[in-house]
Amino acid sequence: MTAAGAPAPAARPSLWSAPFVMLLGAMLLGYASNSIIAPVLPAFIIEQGGSAELVGIIVAIYSIPSVVARPPLGRLVDDWSRRGVFRLGLAGMVISCAGYLVPSVAVIAAVRILHGTAWAAFNTGANATLADLAPATRRGEASGIFSLMPSLSAMVMPSVGLVLLGLAGAWLAFTVATLFAIAGLLVAVLGPWPREDRQPPIRREGYLRSLIDRRALLPMVLEFLWMSVNVLFFTFPPVWAAAKGIPVSDLIPYYPIVGIVLVIARFTVGRRLDPLPRGLPILGGVACGAAACLVAMTADTVAVLTVAGALFAIGSSATSPMHMTIVMDRADPRTRGSSMATYSLGFQLGFGLGAAIFGFIIGSFGFPAPFAVALVAMGLMVALVLSARGELLVRRPTEGTP
Repeated sequence: MTAAGAPAPAARPSLWSAPFVMLLGAMLLGYASNSIIAPVLPAFIIEQGGSAELVGIIVAIYSIPSVVARPPLGRLVDDWSRRGVFRLGLAGMVISCAGYLVPSVAVIAAVRILHGTAWAAFNTGANATLADLAPATRRGEASGIFSLMPSLSAMVMPSVGLVLLGLAGAWLAFTVATLFAIAGLLVAVLGPWPREDRQPPIRREGYLRSLIDRRALLPMVLEFLWMSVNVLFFTFPPVWAAAKGIPVSDLIPYYPIVGIVLVIARFTVGRRLDPLPRGLPILGGVACGAAACLVAMTADTVAVLTVAGALFAIGSSATSPMHMTIVMDRADPRTRGSSMATYSLGFQLGFGLGAAIFGFIIGSFGFPAPFAVALVAMGLMVALVLSARGELLVRRPTEGTP
């Protein structure tokens, strides 16, 4: 009791447990492995006599199982084991990365199917484990830190892959990617793992209907809309530079600056997310995203585009962590695998379909048309949040959470 006789405030629950650190380490290593391969594989295919069209096909082969396999893997997480699915994903990544060492485009096409499936297992198991580990009152902060692992890898490892490619060829890059995957697997196998709830989930629907958790559909759509626009700031800047007659080399400072802003924003904003109703940070992030699109519409220099990218990074520090947090709030603890698998479809589809849609818009209308269309996506996000305002804008974060 305090001096005034009021009960003392409850201690803030710990976030940085040994299993949480283990999960972050395994995630960082897994994403590092993937980020090394991403820029190297197209160059390797071209060296083997492949065409740009073949590069596109090989890339697409990876995406198909990565999307299709997520719902069944989510159910497997719930019915079997989060740890088991996560480790299987990392083991599949080890085999896949080693498979790229075979100098055959046909073999690589088959390896891409395995790699995409392993990637889905890796992410589904990781997301469900995060939901188990994050205290209810620190879910937003935990989600923000967790989602930094892909960002940190994307800031550094693609350049590492290209350096290795230049030093000794694709084989060295694939070897290093394999070593990173092995290291991630060792962390997942030897590191401390949280106790899993073995209570079987109660299912009243058939197998197919159980693969998609309807409670995760709203955050899935929000994530899809956000990640669709994300590609404009993280994938298409070289296309923007070419359209403006700007050397692509001038973009060298763009990605590190935007990445540093993202890291700083995640750590500074993350601790302030949880006390707020979930929808408020999303609306704030969308406001930053809309401002980024407006600035990008006027951009004729890399400096102005960098300002736009930094604004979008600040918005990302609130939106994506809150989307994942809403899933945690809504999910039945016994079916978090299915919930997280459903939610993560938005992330994967946002990248794939977003790139296709905005690529078509750029090809047909040029710039700044895609940024204008992106404002429509921002408006749809606002409408979705307002449609669930009773939950997202009024209810306190811990009310009704499992």
